[in-house]
Amino acid sequence: MITIVSAMDRELAAARRGLMSILSNPPAPQAATLHVLGIGKQRSLNTIHKLLREEAKPELVVSMGFATALHEKLKPGDLILAQRLHAENEASSLEPSDQYLTLAQEAAQESGIPYFICDSITM
Repeated sequence: MITIVSAMDRELAAARRGLMSILSNPPAPQAATLHVLGIGKQRSLNTIHKLLREEAKPELVVSMGFATALHEKLKPGDLILAQRLHAENEASSLEPSDQYLTLAQEAAQESGIPYFICDSITM
């Protein structure tokens, strides 16, 4: 199962539409769930911990949303595939599995979506 999360419902709107069109055409892909975490570090941490305790353990968690670009080459609507996620005031970072990063890159290439692979920072 894949779990897709974001801070706000409007950030999940496109993912929800995409899943609806995919799921209506057999064969259905692996199950996916969408969840709004809420705005702010503590609220999102509380919600994701609750989801991971109460639901079946997801194989993959995809975090998506709007962001402020910190690089002059990035503009609104750009797809960022994070090779490393740094959290404010945290000593260590998170890295996605190479397998999923490669799959995301291949999917973007196949669909013609421009993307950047770079580090990301969150609050």
